[in-house]
Amino acid sequence: MEKRRLGKTGRMVTAIGLGTWQLGTKWGDPFNHQEAMRILEATYDSGVNLIDTADIYNDGNSEKAIGELLKKYPDHFYVVTKCGRGLNPHVAEGYTPEAMERFVDGSLKRLGLERLDLVLLHCPPAPVYDNDALFAGMDRLKEKGKIADYGVSIEKVSEGLKAMEYNISAMEVIYNMFRLKPAEELFPQAKAHDVGIITRVPLASGLL
Repeated sequence: MEKRRLGKTGRMVTAIGLGTWQLGTKWGDPFNHQEAMRILEATYDSGVNLIDTADIYNDGNSEKAIGELLKKYPDHFYVVTKCGRGLNPHVAEGYTPEAMERFVDGSLKRLGLERLDLVLLHCPPAPVYDNDALFAGMDRLKEKGKIADYGVSIEKVSEGLKAMEYNISAMEVIYNMFRLKPAEELFPQAKAHDVGIITRVPLASGLL
């Protein structure tokens, strides 16, 4: 499995990762722990070491299942988790350093880790990208040793360009055959700033 360096994180991750939004479930079905563990074991068997999750996926059960996998293979996986969508996603005022630290503490507990590899702000509203205090708070979480790196999961190219004014190490962006705009300006700027790129919805939610 090909590996690439993920920007400023310096970590070598597989070019293909596992997204865990619906880990072990189908639309509307309850979380299936046994199926989730089969999927995660298959990920390990395939040589994939990059896992993408979020604190809200399956009401926290996604992180808990991944935490079980990490106990079994403690040095294999690089886990990206996201936080912030537990707030009203349209109200920027809720995105405070204190709220983000609470979310990080929750992810640490569910994943069974002392430090998170990479935390992304989970598609926050546009005004958040002008919140200097919030990004300073993320820097403090690094200083405290709760997170190794942080970044953003974005909806718009303009958000990614703005986020690179801060000390982000990586960003997640929709990129597929129907959404090629990021390659025009965002990707070159990310390369210049050594910001790692994680592409989401690469198969256009199954359409491709």
